[in-house]
Amino acid sequence: MQGAVTPLRGLVAASLVTISALCAAQDHALRLIQESYLESGLGMHGFQQQATWTELHAALNDNYSAVLSNFRYGNDSSLDEDYLQYDGKSYALRAGRMRSAFGFGTWSDTWYNPVISLPIARFMPLSGSINLSNFNSGVEARLWNGPVQAEVAVLNQNPSDEQILPGRMDFDRARLQVNKGSLIVGFNALVQNGQFSGSAPRALGLDYRWTAPRLVVRGEAMQGFGRAGSAKGFYTDATYRPPRFFRTQFGARIEGFRDDADFAASTLYTLGARQIVTPNLALTLNYSWGNVPNFLYSMRGWHLQAALAVRFE
Repeated sequence: MQGAVTPLRGLVAASLVTISALCAAQDHALRLIQESYLESGLGMHGFQQQATWTELHAALNDNYSAVLSNFRYGNDSSLDEDYLQYDGKSYALRAGRMRSAFGFGTWSDTWYNPVISLPIARFMPLSGSINLSNFNSGVEARLWNGPVQAEVAVLNQNPSDEQILPGRMDFDRARLQVNKGSLIVGFNALVQNGQFSGSAPRALGLDYRWTAPRLVVRGEAMQGFGRAGSAKGFYTDATYRPPRFFRTQFGARIEGFRDDADFAASTLYTLGARQIVTPNLALTLNYSWGNVPNFLYSMRGWHLQAALAVRFE
């Protein structure tokens, strides 16, 4: 495995040099970000390094951009998002390795809020190989017209940790998003080989985001189907920013998850507070309680997270 990884990392390094040269020659934006997350909580002794994320974003010209990134969680390291994107007037195309666009799956959705942990329904399998925390490798198209946005993608739904190009694109994903004032609602579908019925794994989802002055409420409900097993889950987050305290956020979450074998049946509640101390440091404090299986027990209790960021733009 190591022999296969080394040439790929060499390719990524060569790509970094090439992209940097292109941006310098054409005077386009180049942004490098590294974020480190340290956490203390149930079963931990003091602060422990939780995750490190590095991303290079390059605007190659007025239409093309590229993203190269790496993610390390504990002792495990993998590529993060690595793709080439084209932006038109009313559409965009992406090709490469991407985070799941089924619901709220972007980096900012996951890490920039007052609740530290990922929702259970976003990291437990919904059916077979369908797991919303997995990366996808393939081709995606987005189109928008006024308040309506549509996305379609053909994907390798579960590439390896070091895989950018898809090996076998055997999953199809579709999303329809509608914006009405302060409310955004999205409908998601992920199916294997276009099979909406039968034994093939598939998943359906609904997400929503409502925004008011100083308050954001968002949530998701999703369900998997198929012979390999089925599961369903939901969560709702509320985030509040007090008047005149622009760097302070308070948050709350309620979430639930159940699979057909009751292996991971869960109901969890979380209260949180996030303080941006400096542009490079944020502290987040959580308390969670509820009913979870033993292998998720560490999600309960107190958790403190420190996020450190370094940016070059």
